[in-house]
Amino acid sequence: EMVESYAGKMIELSNLVLKLCLSPFEVDLGRYMSTFENKCEGWLNLNNYSPDGVQRIYRAHTDKTWITILHQDEVGGLEVLTPRGKWAPVEYERGSLVVNVGDIFQMWSNRIYHSSEHRVMYGGQRTRQSFAFFYLFQLDMEISVAKEFVDEKHPQYYKPTLFREFEKHGRDHGLASIGPPK
Repeated sequence: EMVESYAGKMIELSNLVLKLCLSPFEVDLGRYMSTFENKCEGWLNLNNYSPDGVQRIYRAHTDKTWITILHQDEVGGLEVLTPRGKWAPVEYERGSLVVNVGDIFQMWSNRIYHSSEHRVMYGGQRTRQSFAFFYLFQLDMEISVAKEFVDEKHPQYYKPTLFREFEKHGRDHGLASIGPPK
């Protein structure tokens, strides 16, 4: 019951974050928010990294989501890739959440927003724990670039695809392989 309540609050927060991210643009928030609220779902992942003193780097990746909301503990270890190609630690701040833009949001916004490549670097003497909430489409939903983000200066960069195919193909070949329509 507590996990369901937490997940429900994360869905509400995800919708609020999306609304705030879209508010500077001339988009039909009502239409899109209705789609988000009815066709998206959330997955909660509880991560536990046991201490063994051996420094490890967990695979760098982007998330196949709209957004990911992460609650990490004070042990830290999360790093993001900067635009200059350097890894930077995401500092822990008590009571804060980390929001990562995911591949769906990058695709839907026609690269106005970019998914964040991240990894975990860990090798401490204490257990590292985090709760990751992934906000994503249902498998049968089509992902396509929102028309408001396409114009002469910003041609459509991604072709429409079902989330099921996007997840499978993106996992194997990366987001760039979804490429522009022909």
